[in-house]
Amino acid sequence: MRKLGSDNPRIGAGDGEDLETITPPELHFHIVSPQPFVIKEGTHIEYRLRLFGIPFSWLTRIVRWDTPREFVDKQVRGPYKQWIHTHRFVEVNGGSTQIFDVVHYRLPLFPFGEVAYSLVHLQLRRIFAYRQRTIWEIFENRSVEHGKTLKTFRLGGDFRN
Repeated sequence: MRKLGSDNPRIGAGDGEDLETITPPELHFHIVSPQPFVIKEGTHIEYRLRLFGIPFSWLTRIVRWDTPREFVDKQVRGPYKQWIHTHRFVEVNGGSTQIFDVVHYRLPLFPFGEVAYSLVHLQLRRIFAYRQRTIWEIFENRSVEHGKTLKTFRLGGDFRN
């Protein structure tokens, strides 16, 4: 990710350097895949992180790469029974960008996993709220550096089980 707005370098530059930056520090998120790498359709990205203090690895694959409009990652191996995350970038107001994250997930170990649904749902909302704040700070600073002001930035979420 880079700067927001059509007159700035595009979102979806295709590298993974900001992934660790936009993840809450208590998750101890670390990219295991050799870096640098280019994100494109078919790219596999492996991570290690801690969720509720439990360490695990997570492997995702980019199943759709339509920069600068959207991309979709899908879990290959990880903590969920299913995880499909669509990242959508919509230009509004002549150069501002809205970012929407739509996540479809299923918890493992049905029906027992359903007990944790509320806790996981709240944790995901917290993680995406952190991302919203962090991305805003990154892009606001980068826009100011280039003499531009960010007019609009919003993160939408649709978390469904």
